Amino acid sequence: SRLGYLRVGGDEMRLFVVNVVVGIFLFVLMSLAYALGMIGLLASAGPRAAAVAMQGHGALPPTAMLVAGLVALPGIAAFLALYVKLSLAGPQTVGERAIRIFGSWGLTKGIFWRTLATYVLAAIPPGIGCIVRAIVSMSMKAGGGNWMQALQPDVGSMAIAFSGAHVARYGAPA
Repeated sequence: SRLGYLRVGGDEMRLFVVNVVVGIFLFVLMSLAYALGMIGLLASAGPRAAAVAMQGHGALPPTAMLVAGLVALPGIAAFLALYVKLSLAGPQTVGERAIRIFGSWGLTKGIFWRTLATYVLAAIPPGIGCIVRAIVSMSMKAGGGNWMQALQPDVGSMAIAFSGAHVARYGAPA
């Protein structure tokens, strides 16, 4: 009787509230890290050099990028720490049937580094996928070719579709 059998109950609403609040906290910390990095960039490269580089008309010196990264590092560390400490807020909210945002702070006590290592290990396969996708994309742009064309058979005529080489490589046409 519900739209697509979708039922929104108390658990879903509590999870929604928890995710919004945790998301706001994490957004504020990541914005802080970004702002710190921009301040470091402006301080090390100067406003004119940074403006030229941001418009794509020049490059920043490597030292400016290093300073920006080092200045942003505390914000990134705070983001990761808060992410790990609040990562069990959702499961705790569902388990206790009450909104528990900072209750997960105590749950991660003593297991912070193991939890962080688990998240890092879980991020490795998608990271490898992103790297492979970037390499394929760059090589396709550099070579000017389309890899998908190499994977699709040329069946412009019936003679090609039923040729021995085509059938051996791609199978009989459907």
